[in-house]
Amino acid sequence: RFVVTQVPAAAEALEVLGTQYPDAVVLDPDLTDGAGSRVLDHLHQLGQREGPSPVWIVISALDHRDVVIRYGPFIPHFLAKPFDPWDLIRLLEELL
Repeated sequence: RFVVTQVPAAAEALEVLGTQYPDAVVLDPDLTDGAGSRVLDHLHQLGQREGPSPVWIVISALDHRDVVIRYGPFIPHFLAKPFDPWDLIRLLEELL
């Protein structure tokens, strides 16, 4: 159904985004290296530079307002932790 590339940290995510243009990105900005905001910035810039950017969904233990305050107002789709994995699948199917 979906081909998934999983990365543990922002450095790897940015590397993958440099060589692949995914249809969707599911991102927890609190990545293990604490640099999820760099990935969000890259996704935002990618959309401005390349045209339609990948669909991105942010998952976080923070509420949506706190995520927007911390990472910026360009968070288009959001799921709060804990979330039902089926909700994520439904959202991806709807957006793609």
